[in-house]
Amino acid sequence: MELNEAEAAMSQNDAIMEPTILQTLRRYVAAGGKPQSAVELISENYRGYAQMASLVCSWLDVVKEAPGGGDAKEEVPLDEVHFLAELVKEKFEPRQADTVFNSGAAVPSWLERMLQDRHGRYLLYELADQHR
Repeated sequence: MELNEAEAAMSQNDAIMEPTILQTLRRYVAAGGKPQSAVELISENYRGYAQMASLVCSWLDVVKEAPGGGDAKEEVPLDEVHFLAELVKEKFEPRQADTVFNSGAAVPSWLERMLQDRHGRYLLYELADQHR
């Protein structure tokens, strides 16, 4: 079953971008999977969504800088951080977040990193305010 789970994880779109991909690869090989098959699975399912979003943001910057392209009164952040924060706000599940805090386990490292980053802190403040 471990082999099938690892294959399913590597078959997801842009699996190479997942923070746990190295652990998945190790589990796959340890369960008897062939490294060449893992490379094929990951590369066949690469779509580059993060890179596409970054490209669109850079295009928006070019349009904003072009004469007549941007309204100085309307400063909307058009970068990856903005769009990622909007996605998090859209997909946020308060009950799942509660399990992180009520589990009694150590504070996850991703949460510590978010708290250290000003954008991450702001996002956490916004979510806390929305879901009182």
